[in-house]
Amino acid sequence: MEVDEIFQILKYDTTTISSGFIVYNQLFDSQETVDILNACGSNVFVTYQNNFLDSCILFISRMTDSGSTGHNDNLALTSLISKLPTGSDDLKKRMNEKISSINRTIRKVRSKKIAHCDAHVRSGKSVLEPVSFLDIKDGLDAIAETLNMYEYYMNKSSTMYSATILPLGSDGSYLLNRLKKSEAYVAIERSGGCEINMWKDAFSTSE
Repeated sequence: MEVDEIFQILKYDTTTISSGFIVYNQLFDSQETVDILNACGSNVFVTYQNNFLDSCILFISRMTDSGSTGHNDNLALTSLISKLPTGSDDLKKRMNEKISSINRTIRKVRSKKIAHCDAHVRSGKSVLEPVSFLDIKDGLDAIAETLNMYEYYMNKSSTMYSATILPLGSDGSYLLNRLKKSEAYVAIERSGGCEINMWKDAFSTSE
């Protein structure tokens, strides 16, 4: 694959996970938002939270994989670096240094807990160093910065992955607003301010 084709795929994947990370931050940004989520479906949002953070760990690990596994090629940052043109040794060095700054515990958690079920870890005989939210954020930021090093070198441009604009009415803030309105309606209903289950009229299909 040509270097720019690899970059475009990695850029798309990074934009996708960055969009999800924005939504995650909107949902779990404060105790107030967490309280709203707990009131409206705590198990649903705990499941989402755990699964999304695992997805971030998998993503960071994939992006920092070697260029190949056995006879199979991987699309990773190392693949991008290996395709850089002659004369870009300084860029290669800076990109490799940025990748090396990512907490290596993330890869260990991926290998022993998420992608595989290590017997000693699962049974509690061995304890993995925990991956913090900050570790994940820093890892995603490092990947974005590495891609931007390449993009600026090749095109004199960069991408604000952490400021991806989400479609109107589809992000975490919108969901929280709807949940707040739902809780306000329940409070009005309980106080006798409106008829019980009147909300069902909004979904009536009768003419």
